[in-house]
Formats: sequence, structure tokens, C-alpha cells
Amino acid sequence: MHSLGSKRLWFDEIGEAVVAKTIIPDLLPPYIATVQGIYYHLSPPLDYIILHFFLGSGTSEFFIRLPAAIYGILSILVIFLVGKEMYGVKEGLICSFLLAICPKAIYYSQEARMYSLFLLLSLLSLFIFHRINKSCNTGKY
Repeated sequence: MHSLGSKRLWFDEIGEAVVAKTIIPDLLPPYIATVQGIYYHLSPPLDYIILHFFLGSGTSEFFIRLPAAIYGILSILVIFLVGKEMYGVKEGLICSFLLAICPKAIYYSQEARMYSLFLLLSLLSLFIFHRINKSCNTGKY
């Protein structure tokens, strides 16, 4: 969080911000050619929609990168829950520590792109899938 606004935005981050500034109905499927931003920028719309609301607070590098940082921080919590659910508390702490110091995770949490959101949603999917699988096997719905 401390260096989110220290570097200038690069090309893809600028494209992300430009598309996120459009109105919400233009961000939703179906992707039509009149929405030039999404048509040429081809990222999932959820990231644009969330960024759209963050841009209401400001358009600095910090506010443009803030959602990705929040996704990265939440990913640390969710990977702890995944590790705890699958193996135990100690393993969950180890997983969260390793993700917190992972250079790629830190890098993508400081970049205004959808990669840290993808990590967060993937971990949430794994957690929910494991919970459902566990409840189906024990007979507790």
C-alpha cells in the first residue's frame, strides 16, 4: 500500500482506467463494438465495474491501483482460510505467510490490472468448492 502511487501508470493500467470511467451499462455484456474500451481491452468486466466506483474518490495512481492492493490483501486472508480448512491452522498461517512474501503476488497487487482479482476469486472458488465437497461427503448440507 505504501508505494501504490509512486510509479506512473503504464499503458495497460491507463487502458484499465479509461475503460472503467465509462458508464456501467457499457461495461456489462454483451460486448459490443461500440464500446471501444472493452472491445479492444478484453478484460473481465467485474474489475472495471469495481474500479469505476473507486475512481469516484480520485483519479490518481493510488486510487487506480487501490482495488488491486485490496484484492491482494484479501487473498492473504482467503488463502489462510483455504489452508486452515484443508489442513489446519498452522498450515493456513504458512500459506498466508508465503503468499504475503511472494514477489509475483506483491507485484500484481500493485498493478491496476485484473490479476490480483483473479487470484482472490480463484482462492474463494477453491475454498467454497472444498466446503461443499466436505459437506457432501459428511452428509451435512
